[in-house]
Amino acid sequence: MVNFMDARPGPRDLSAMSPHFHDDFEQASLVVAGSYIHHIQTPWGTDGTQWRPEDHAQVGSPSVTIIPPPTIHTSQAIGWRTNHLIDIFSGPRHDFSARPGWVLNADEYPAPVD
Repeated sequence: MVNFMDARPGPRDLSAMSPHFHDDFEQASLVVAGSYIHHIQTPWGTDGTQWRPEDHAQVGSPSVTIIPPPTIHTSQAIGWRTNHLIDIFSGPRHDFSARPGWVLNADEYPAPVD
């Protein structure tokens, strides 16, 4: 499933970030213009020997970053010109399918079944 977002000018407001995670699907973030920092953190568990450091990967375009579940992540546009990110999900997102207009080819793409 592809989330084709609009291109935006300039850096993202650092006070309006959106860290989140997905329990059951992988995400690929395709940067087609500009520069981003992908902030990625592996959730902590009770076993401290399994803890991993946060990753703050700066990438340019074109690039693709794979974000596995259940890592906590958000992407920050940092380029001063046009920044454009396209998210690709495997498997499809139930929450996107349930919202009219969020899947551009919804008439051709069957909504996922639980």
